[in-house]
This record gives sequence, C-alpha cells and structure tokens, in this order.
Amino acid sequence: MQFPTIIRTSKPICYALLLTGLLSTSLSAQNQPDTQPKYIRAPQMSDKPFTIPSLGLTLRIPADAILDMAPPTAGATGARIWPQDESEGWHITVFSSITSDRSQNANTALDALISSFEALYPVNLERARPNPNAKMGQNPATLVRLIRRDDNLLVGSARHHAARAYLDVPNVKSGVARGYTVFQTGRGQFVIFQLQAPQDSFAAARLTYETIITLAHFRDPVEINAERATPLLAGASFLEMLTKKDYDQAAEDRTVFYRLYAPSTSEEIAWQRVQIKLGQLGDLNPNRPKTSWSQPEREFGYLVTVDARALVKDKTLDTKGLFFLSRDRKTERWSLKTEVIDGKRVLDSQTQTLVRDDKHLTIRTESPGSSPSTVDYRVPDKGYISRVEVYLLPSLVAKMNVPVSFAFYNFDPQLNKLTLRRETFSSRNSGKGWLQTTKLTEDATTHETIRDANGRLLRQTLASGVVMEPTNRNQLLALWRDSTLPSSR
Repeated sequence: MQFPTIIRTSKPICYALLLTGLLSTSLSAQNQPDTQPKYIRAPQMSDKPFTIPSLGLTLRIPADAILDMAPPTAGATGARIWPQDESEGWHITVFSSITSDRSQNANTALDALISSFEALYPVNLERARPNPNAKMGQNPATLVRLIRRDDNLLVGSARHHAARAYLDVPNVKSGVARGYTVFQTGRGQFVIFQLQAPQDSFAAARLTYETIITLAHFRDPVEINAERATPLLAGASFLEMLTKKDYDQAAEDRTVFYRLYAPSTSEEIAWQRVQIKLGQLGDLNPNRPKTSWSQPEREFGYLVTVDARALVKDKTLDTKGLFFLSRDRKTERWSLKTEVIDGKRVLDSQTQTLVRDDKHLTIRTESPGSSPSTVDYRVPDKGYISRVEVYLLPSLVAKMNVPVSFAFYNFDPQLNKLTLRRETFSSRNSGKGWLQTTKLTEDATTHETIRDANGRLLRQTLASGVVMEPTNRNQLLALWRDSTLPSSR
C-alpha cells in the first residue's frame, strides 16, 4: 500500500535572466509561428533541489509550487508539479517511457506523443467545427494545432539534447494547450516533461515549464549504473547460493492473516490473507479439474495466494492475487484482479496477468470498456526476483542467518513496470530477530519490518505510518463487521 509524498517548496530565488533567452537553444525549428509573448515575469524558483533517483534527475521548481512524487501513470516513474494556487490551472508531469523498439529516438518518441494528443480531438467531434488551421503540414484529421516544434534543442548549461513541441486546440471551448519535451536517456529509454495548461494562460505556464527544464540536471548514466551494480551483484550472488531444498523449506504450507491500521486512531485500513505452499502451475486455475491439465500445467513449483480488502472512503477495494514460480525459477505466472465495490455493486475492475519464460516477460492488463494492453520486457540476465520470491525472501535470509544488503529487479504490479527494489536485513534482539528495511523503488520512501528469527513478520510500519501486524481470522472478524468481509473468505 503506497501513498503519495507531497512536498511544498520554500526559499525563493528569482531567475530573471531566463527572460534573455537562456532557456534553450534551438538548432532547427519547424516553421510554425511562435506565440510566446516577449515580456512575462519569470517565476521565483525554490533553491531546494528535488531528486528523482529512478530518472537520474534533479529538479528545481517554483517556490509557490507543489511536487508530488507519486507515480504519474501506470507503468511510469516520475513526479507531478502544480501551483499552490490551483486557479492558475497548469500542471507538469515528468515521467519515464521505455519501449522495446531500440531504434526509437527523441524525435520519433515526440511523434508518438503528438499523435496521441491529436487522437483526442478528431474533426468529427460534435462540439467543434472542422479545423480551419490545418495547413503547413498539420494533420487535417484533428482539431489540434501545432504551435511550434523543435527537433534539435540543446537545453540548459549541460546542453542536453531534446525534442520539443507545443500544441493547442483553438476551436474547442475550454480547450487545453499541451507541451512536450523529450530527452533520450538510453536505447529505447526516455524522460518526458509534459505541460498542460488553459489556452488563455499558456504563455506564462510555458515560461515556468521551460525554466524548470532548463534548471534540470541529469546524472551521468555510467555513474548511475555503477552505483546500482554492487547491490545488484550482491542480490544475484545471494540467489545463486540457494538450493531447491532452501526454497522448499521456505515455502512450507502456511496461511497468515494481517491487519493494517492507523496507530494514532486505531482505525482499520485493510486486511490481507497470504498463503504460501508447494504446488503446480495448474493450481492457478482452481476451477479447472486436474484431469484436464496440460503437461505444462503439471509443473511443480511454489504458490502464493493473496486475498486483500481495503477501505477507500465509502468504497471497498478487493484484491485477489495468484502467483506461481517453477522450481528452476525459469517459469513465472501470476494473475492479480482488483475490484472497486460500492455495496454489492462492482464499479470498476482490472486484471493483470504476467507470463515469464526465462528472460522474456509479458504483462497484460484488462479493464471493462477498454482494449487490453500488453507490454513485453526482457528480464535482466542477473538480479531479477519473482513475485513469489518477494514473499519467500525473509525466510531465505533467515535460513542463511547472515545480515545482507542487496537490490533486485522486480515487476511491481502497482506501478505496472520493472523496478529496482532494495532490501537490507540486519540482526536485532541479540540475533533473535531481524530488521528488514525495504525501498520498493528508487523513488520510494523506505519502510521497516520487524521479523522473528525465522523471518516471519511481527510488525511492519509503512512510510505513511500505517502499521501491518499478523492476526487470525477470529480477531479480524472481531475488528471488522461481517458485512465488510467477502463471504468467500
């Protein structure tokens, strides 16, 4: 359970010189008229830098702005920025984008972003008339107007190469203007700054946007990779030491209930039931008889089943997860279904399914009313940990009985992407227990878990302050009203 981090800035600095043209240098711009006014007051910027480790990026933002480190979209990493005075209407999203097509560059990535925005405003919208501005190479099938495009920007003092475009929708009432700036940070890897603002105040928002980008600093990718290498190597070495017997013992059949609550108010937030056991791939579909299983479904491995319920305002959030890992670690399958429920009515749902065969991983996401989406990843050669192993890890560390600190690549279903997860296990209570410190992503706040000598959870404190503790079904029934518990659990 993750909660956003809200950061308010302080200590303003005025960068008035940015008005003189230091924002960026364009080596080639398409011949659209630039409507940026000549005289706009430069924003006062905070002197406190904010770092987004996963992007290797450090930002300065306006002194009167708010920065939210929560993931801006599923499958992305980054942050959102908006003014404290929300009447200004603008917001900036900074996010990562990774494609399996390694031939993509900043310009082709910008093409895709423009096409996606244009698709939101086709000319056949009943609320608008055909676009009279469709000229100079613009797309006549959309109401979107390309204000300016620069394919070869050199941004900031470090002269980072980028591609940028500004667009608006002049013939749609209450239309928005959009800006995109794309930096390529690796093969098929990009960092994107997206601006959205009302058309009538876009010029001022654009200056704030360009100021933030000009002051942004990217770390050297070589330096970032070197910093990650040591904990990743430690994680890979730890996994290589383990035997099938170690995994079998860690996956002994057990079911544990957990309660999540706010300690300051004793308010119940959520509960979980986690079952770990040895099993077969076919067990992922409990409604299918074993007699009809195919040969691959008869493969033995490790099974984790997670049932959970959380209260979100006046709604409930139910989650059912089934996770499988083969004994040779080469085959991974799981499904995760989440439903938003109001009383007895399902308002929304989403199902994620993951299929991994050795180094090839595919994640499919389905929601009612939307087309399914599928994303392919190549798993790193070393340092990847499955979802099943995330649950087994504390028991495996306790069995080795050696304090460790390492990192793993892991597919995070909440973020819907591969992330770098960091774990540290240190001895406590004179060797009779463990303190586990976890950082789910490079941008996340750490949280701590107290465990017994066997690695079993005693108390976990999340970054939000919510506490998770083991309990049993009877205690849960005493804490929750029967009507809030699914009848099947």
